[in-house]
Amino acid sequence: YIITGWKGKCIRLFNKTLRKLSLLNIHSVPKTENQSLSPVLMDDSSPAIISFSSGSSGASKAVVRTHGTLNAQFNALKNHIKLADTNRMCTNFPVVILLNLGLGICTVLSENIVMSNLKKSKIGDLYNELLSKSVTHLAMSPFLLINLAKYSLYRSLNPLKFNQILSGGSPIYPKYAEMLV
Repeated sequence: YIITGWKGKCIRLFNKTLRKLSLLNIHSVPKTENQSLSPVLMDDSSPAIISFSSGSSGASKAVVRTHGTLNAQFNALKNHIKLADTNRMCTNFPVVILLNLGLGICTVLSENIVMSNLKKSKIGDLYNELLSKSVTHLAMSPFLLINLAKYSLYRSLNPLKFNQILSGGSPIYPKYAEMLV
């Protein structure tokens, strides 16, 4: 099944692979009796989700993530996140949101991050939001981290302080990494 909004339904029309998936319409109530869904056997190679890259370092890409991949990411990342009851993590990575759900970590979803085009994100508003919502952890793309660092540096603002910063996807060069600490 695929759960999506109207944009996803439109994209589905032009993508042969997505057309093979059944739509699960969560916006309307079926006119017939509810059908029971039978459990489907899954293994590590079974597709779990399709995620889309932000395209910050090139064209946006669709990535099929299997149950095995998600489980491996969960196990790898959970060993690197400093767990505490007071964690408040802001992230733009859907996989990290799933991880946080599994670990019980509070996730701050920012409306200032434009996932479909990170260049349209409101960095100044994001900076203020991170301060006002007492975010303790960041898991963001290098593009957002670098722009947050530049924003505070060029405006002579206090740099944001976090217990932990996680990033990935594209490289963070030494001169930018120094801006983040």
